[in-house]
Amino acid sequence: MYPINLILDNKPCVVLGGGHVALRKVKGLLEAKAKVTVISPQIVEGLAKLVETKAIIWQKKCYEQGDLTDFILAICVLRNVMNNIFGLVFFLDNRQLNLHIYLIQRKF
Repeated sequence: MYPINLILDNKPCVVLGGGHVALRKVKGLLEAKAKVTVISPQIVEGLAKLVETKAIIWQKKCYEQGDLTDFILAICVLRNVMNNIFGLVFFLDNRQLNLHIYLIQRKF
């Protein structure tokens, strides 16, 4: 893991997933002062509280192609067939970088 620092003040960011790992990612983005949207058909109680206080936006649905066009950063929290949770981060303003990250993660 290689940590990076991003300036996300008022930048639109999205988290795909509504579980406890997604909640941790959302809290980190809020600490960085990002404008956060969550896309997930269901969310945990902690995310629901953030929606109630209007700290985040919730799109109650499954991801569809084209959903990421308005965001500069996407964090995808996924669960694989072996029930392991992992995340993918995409910097959405650079298609070459996104492709590179995607190809690297496919090796694992």
